[in-house]
Amino acid sequence: MFIAGFAISYDSVSLAVAIASLIASVAAALIARSALSQAEQVAERDRRDWQQRKWFDLYFKATEAYDFLDYFQKTYGSPGEPTWGTNEWQQDWNKLMFKIREAHSMAVVFPKDAAIDALFDATAAFKNQEEAASPERLQLILDATEGLRSKSLVDASILTAPPGGTADKQPNGKLFGKYQELVLLLLGFELTTVIGGAVGARFQERSWTHEHLVQVCETARDTRTTGVAKLSDLMDRRLLRMRQLAWKLESAHSVAEVDQERQGNREARDEWAMQLNSNLAFVQSNFGDQAKETLQQDITGGFGNIHKEFKDLFESGKIDKSAVSRIEADIDALNPTIYWFDINLEQKITDQSSKCSTTP
Repeated sequence: MFIAGFAISYDSVSLAVAIASLIASVAAALIARSALSQAEQVAERDRRDWQQRKWFDLYFKATEAYDFLDYFQKTYGSPGEPTWGTNEWQQDWNKLMFKIREAHSMAVVFPKDAAIDALFDATAAFKNQEEAASPERLQLILDATEGLRSKSLVDASILTAPPGGTADKQPNGKLFGKYQELVLLLLGFELTTVIGGAVGARFQERSWTHEHLVQVCETARDTRTTGVAKLSDLMDRRLLRMRQLAWKLESAHSVAEVDQERQGNREARDEWAMQLNSNLAFVQSNFGDQAKETLQQDITGGFGNIHKEFKDLFESGKIDKSAVSRIEADIDALNPTIYWFDINLEQKITDQSSKCSTTP
C-alpha cells in the first residue's frame, strides 16, 4: 500500500510539474511576444527618425544649390550682359558646379526614388552654361527641392504629443500581477538556457550574416563615393589651373608675366600625374573598362593635348593670341566630357547602392 501509494504520488507530482512547465512556457511566450512587439515599435520609430534626418540633409544641400543658382542669375543675368564670362563669373560658376556636385554626391547613395530622379533631371543640364540663366531651370530645381522637402517633414506627433502623454506611455499591465518578477525569475533559467539559447543563437547568426553583408556593401559604396569625389576635385583643379593660365595669357604682353599661373598649372599637372595610375585602377575596378578608357583616352588625353599646346606656345618665346584662343576653345570642349564622366560615375554608384538593403 505504502509503496503503491508512494508511486502514485510520485507520478502525480511529475505530471503536475510537467503541466506547470507547459503553463510557464506559454506565459513566457506571451511575455516575450509583448516585449518583442514593444521592441519592434521602438525600432520602427528610430528608423523613421533616421530616414527623416537623411532626407533633410539632402534637402538642405539641394536648397543650397538652388539658392546659389538664384543668386547667380540675379548677379550675372543672361549671356549677353557684360558681367557674363568675367573672372568673377567663372569663379561663381565653379562654385555653382561644386554645390550641385555636393548634392549629387549625397543623392547617389539613396535608393531609387522619384524625388532623387527629379533632382538629377533638374541639375543634369549644365553642360550648356546658358542653362544657368534659365528661369525654367531654376523652377525645375525648386520643384525638385520641394519633392525632397516633402520627404523630410518632421513627424507631427513629435511636436504635438505632450511629455508623458499617450505617445510616451508604455503598457504597464503585468500578467502575474505583483508576482511578475518572481515568476520571471523562476522561468529565466529554463528559457534562457534551453529555448531562448537555441532561438537566440539561430536569429543571432542570421542577423550577423545579414549585417555583415550590408556592411561590406556599404563600405564598398562609401569607398566609391569618396574616390569619385577626390577624382572629381583633381579634374576640376587641373582644368581650372589651365583656364587661369589661358586667361592670364590673354592680357599678358610677355611670357614672364604669367610665371605665377604657370607654376599653379605645373603643380596641378604634377598632382594629376602622381595619382593617375591609382585613379585608373580605382575606376577600372569599381566602374569597369569603359569608364577607365574614358578617363585614360578622353580626359587624360585631352589634358595632354592642351599641355602640348601650352608647351609649344612657351617654347616659341612669344604670346600668340590666336594660339591662346585655340587653347581656350579646347578647354571649353573638354569641360563637358569631365562633367558627364562625373555624372556617369555617380549614376553607377546609385545603381550599385540599391543592392545594399537594411532589411533581411
